[in-house]
Amino acid sequence: MLDIKFIKENSDLIRLAATKKRLSFKVEELIATDEKRLSLLKVVEDLRAKQNISSDVISKAQAFERQEMIQTMRSLKEDLKAKEEELETVMKEWRLLMLAVPNIPDMSVPDGESDADNVEVKKWGSIDKPSFEPIDHITIMNTIIIEDENLTAQRLEGMLKKYNPNIQVLAVLPSVAESVQWLRKNDAPDLVFMDIHLEDDLCFKIFELAPLTSPVIFTTAYDEYMVKAFK
Repeated sequence: MLDIKFIKENSDLIRLAATKKRLSFKVEELIATDEKRLSLLKVVEDLRAKQNISSDVISKAQAFERQEMIQTMRSLKEDLKAKEEELETVMKEWRLLMLAVPNIPDMSVPDGESDADNVEVKKWGSIDKPSFEPIDHITIMNTIIIEDENLTAQRLEGMLKKYNPNIQVLAVLPSVAESVQWLRKNDAPDLVFMDIHLEDDLCFKIFELAPLTSPVIFTTAYDEYMVKAFK
C-alpha cells in the first residue's frame, strides 16, 4: 500500500497508473476523503483534550460548582461520541479507497487492453504441448479415510463429493492394522483424512509401521492430541 503523503504529492502519477491499468479509481476522491479524515481527527483530539481537562477541573471544584460543570461535560461527551462515529465512517471509506490505489507501473511497461498486449522480452527453449487435455490436481485427487466410526466416515465422504464429485475415496479403513496393510500394498494417496482414536490403537502407530508420505488431515474431537498430531 502506498503512503498517503506520497499519493497526495504524486497524484498525477497515481492518475496515470489508474489510466494505464484501466481502473476507474479517482485519486481526487481519496484526497478529499483524507482531508475530511484529518479535519475530523483534529476535532476529535481537541474534544478529547477538553474532556480530560474538564475531568481534572471537576475533581478539584467546589461542590456548588460541580453541577454546572457536569452538565457541560455531558454535552461535551455527546459531541465527542457523535464526532467519533462520524470519524469511524470516514475512516472506513478512507481505508477502502487506500486499498484501491494502484501501484505505479514502470514507465517501460506498454499500454494495452489486456494480457494479450504484453510484449515478450525474452524466450528460452520451447514449450512442450501435451497430447492430452491437462486436468487440475483436485479433479484427479485420490484420498483415503482412516476412521473407525462408519457414520462419520460416510459424512466426510459425502462432504468431499459435494465439494468435488471427481474426488476418489479409495478406501475407508477403521483400524491401524488395516491402514498399515493398505499403505504397504498400494501407492500413496494424494491426501489422507485420519481419526486419532481407531478401533485397535491410536493412529500415530501407523506412522511407525508403514511408509506414509502423503499430507494428512487429522479429524478428531480429542484436542489433547493436537501437539502430537502437528509433530
